[in-house]
Amino acid sequence: MKSLIFLSAIIALAFLMPACDNEDGVCVVGDKTYAAGESFTAADGCNTCTCSANGAIGCTEMACLPGCSYEGRYYEIGAAFPSPDGCNGCVCAEGGQVLCTLRDCVPICVHGGRFYDVGDTFHAGDGCNTCSCEAEGVVSCSEIDCNRVCVYGEVLYDVGDTFPSSDGCNTCVCSNFGILNCTLRDCAPVCEAQGRFYDVGATFPAADGCNTCTCGEGGAIACTEMACVQSCNYEGSSYEVGATFPASDGCNTCTCGEGGAVACTEMACVQGCNYEGSSYEVGATFPASDGCNTCTCGEGGAVACTEMACVQGCKHEGSVYEVGDTFPSSDGCNACVCNEGGEVVCTLRACVEVCEHQGRFYEVGASFPAGDGCNTCTCESGPVVSCTEMVCDPES
Repeated sequence: MKSLIFLSAIIALAFLMPACDNEDGVCVVGDKTYAAGESFTAADGCNTCTCSANGAIGCTEMACLPGCSYEGRYYEIGAAFPSPDGCNGCVCAEGGQVLCTLRDCVPICVHGGRFYDVGDTFHAGDGCNTCSCEAEGVVSCSEIDCNRVCVYGEVLYDVGDTFPSSDGCNTCVCSNFGILNCTLRDCAPVCEAQGRFYDVGATFPAADGCNTCTCGEGGAIACTEMACVQSCNYEGSSYEVGATFPASDGCNTCTCGEGGAVACTEMACVQGCNYEGSSYEVGATFPASDGCNTCTCGEGGAVACTEMACVQGCKHEGSVYEVGDTFPSSDGCNACVCNEGGEVVCTLRACVEVCEHQGRFYEVGASFPAGDGCNTCTCESGPVVSCTEMVCDPES
């Protein structure tokens, strides 16, 4: 091995033989020129050469180890290892050059499966409390009793409070467990005719079934006054006097009267669903109370929900964690967090493990001489160095 290193040094020196210029006293190596007395790195990457006054080059002849020395440790070419900041990674490149990533290592907080920078504020997840990310990744949250308040427009209201909604015309009330119930009036200027609402400028059939009406400013309705045939026009269909037919709401019944007047019953029709204190329109989908299934509002106020088994936490490496818990990964150097639905998300930093033997470092699985001239060692997990135990002939 030593003879090979010495031969490599000789070859490197032969490659560095310069074009000499005794008059100028300079040395030329490849496409670079060095002045007399100037030193530079030899081609092997570890020895040093000096340009003499007559243009000759003299180099040291140290045996060069093919690797990198970094922060007091030695790494082989191609080896990957963590940088001192604990979040970046480095690799030993050809020529003993150490290349490291340059990620900004800022302390962060983990809450509810999301990451926040120090100084960030965010919702606690209960609908009323607020948290902030403090130094060293500590999360601090307010402790308001969420069952007694509602949050609307960044304002807190007690159960039973009523207040105007953001549209300026509807009203909201704070119910138990922080549930908001608001009226749903159409706040735009409209006209009401025969139980229906029309925007300003819209035209629609008059109640007599033959004339036409227009919605004017301020909700004023103006209709033509033509003489009408004795029938009724309703929702685009014509009915004879005395005929009955379904109303447009799907539950009431209408009758065609004299002069084309349509009279309809006024039963209260269920137009949506009430679930856990909230109202939903027919066809709307919304989360079930278990937090993982989904419900749909059907006709007649019927609520149908999926029936999936809900995972309330995460199982990882034989241990169970609640949603939002953070814990170390099995490799001992990364960190994991438990997300909704039992999802475990872990960081992916490279965890490098090496063995040290006689002042040199080897990756797990590498084999190398024991140092006695005949036995061989292997770097195992742990890290543990295991060597053969042959009796060495001192004269061999």
